[in-house]
Amino acid sequence: CFANSYPICPKLPKEDMNYINEMFIVLGYVLFAVQAAISLGFLIWIWYYRNSTVVKFGQPEFLSIVCVGCMMLVSAILPLSIQGGYPYERDAITLEETTTPNTDIKRVDKACMAVPWLVFTGFILVYSALLAKLIRVKILVKDAAAFRRGGVKKMRVF
Repeated sequence: CFANSYPICPKLPKEDMNYINEMFIVLGYVLFAVQAAISLGFLIWIWYYRNSTVVKFGQPEFLSIVCVGCMMLVSAILPLSIQGGYPYERDAITLEETTTPNTDIKRVDKACMAVPWLVFTGFILVYSALLAKLIRVKILVKDAAAFRRGGVKKMRVF
């Protein structure tokens, strides 16, 4: 400012970056931990009781896929909590962008790309397992309507 003979230096207002409140980030971590613990608990429960009649009728392969899909779906909360700033560093005095890249932006970009992959992969796992269970039940009902006794092999549904 003074080098350019300005009597008063202009002050840029502090920019509101609309960051997520820290309380909501902590809440997201807590909800992730709860859902991850529930999914992991059910996976362990399915493995422990895998030889019981109830779990065998529930088709433990598909139940496990649903648990893993739910875990992937809820893990999208973690990259959503990563926040960044400008793509380039700012000058400390003028607050203008420089040509130096901000090192945090690569982390934010990776987190941004991880969210849809986690959400859609988890969604596909959950609903494909549910659909496979429905196909298996449909085959059993169709065989029962024709008075045939038959089972559905696992490879027929996978």
